[in-house]
Amino acid sequence: MEAWLQAGNGKRFQINGDCSIGRLPENHIVLDDVRVSRRHALVHAHGNSGQWLVDFGSSNGVLLNGRRIRDPIQLQDHDRIEISGHAFIFREQHRAQKSSRQPDVTTERVAGKYTATGHGIIVLTSTGEVQCISELAQQWLKNYFPGPPANGSLPKELQRWIQRQNPTLKQSASVPLFPETLFVPCENRRLAVRIAENTSVHRILLLTEEQPVFTPALLETLGLTCRESEVLRWVAEGKSNPEIGIILDLSPRTVSKHLENIFQKLGVESRTAALLFVVETLGKTAT
Repeated sequence: MEAWLQAGNGKRFQINGDCSIGRLPENHIVLDDVRVSRRHALVHAHGNSGQWLVDFGSSNGVLLNGRRIRDPIQLQDHDRIEISGHAFIFREQHRAQKSSRQPDVTTERVAGKYTATGHGIIVLTSTGEVQCISELAQQWLKNYFPGPPANGSLPKELQRWIQRQNPTLKQSASVPLFPETLFVPCENRRLAVRIAENTSVHRILLLTEEQPVFTPALLETLGLTCRESEVLRWVAEGKSNPEIGIILDLSPRTVSKHLENIFQKLGVESRTAALLFVVETLGKTAT
């Protein structure tokens, strides 16, 4: 079966196995746009069930035929994929049989479609009990959360974050806002934890090890203080002022004050302009 993505200008991107899309140069399709995440999305060949579109937990999302996807979804010929204004048409030939768009709901199959994309996977039951943990996830939990978890449970920091992702709690004004993505730093890398699926049957956590594009140390070369660099780093990650406040243990007002100082030092007037300044100034020196 031949498959490819066709851009608006007619350029064809052949899909041989997996095809990653994002801002980093190692992606198969590179989109040099600050609105695009470093590893934004993936078209993944899953066994004999055709090609699947996966959102890597990007800030601006992935649209399939005009609707934002939340879970991996099987692609069909002539589907339209949009990523931050960049459009592609999925094309394929010689598929003998089309399967349903709905992913298999069994634990093994659901987890399998994610592990194939390089994620670590933790599957929880509807009551929050650990149903299975992939080998990669186990290794990352050991690396980023020192000390073995008691009785095979998850680390307490991770448990607290999971509890705060309850939709009912997140709508309550009396409950502090918790970021939708948990970042756990370790030296020059970090572990990102996101919820991929949350149904009445199971909850799937996606774990990804990544390296921030702009480290605080690099941002300090722009003349920013250590704290200002930390704030700008999280702005670059698409975090809001309340989210940055939670991450850095600051009040939203203090975060706003730091941003005012950052704008003044960089000679800009907005968050977007600040990020553009950073990209243009630091460029390929970002790690």
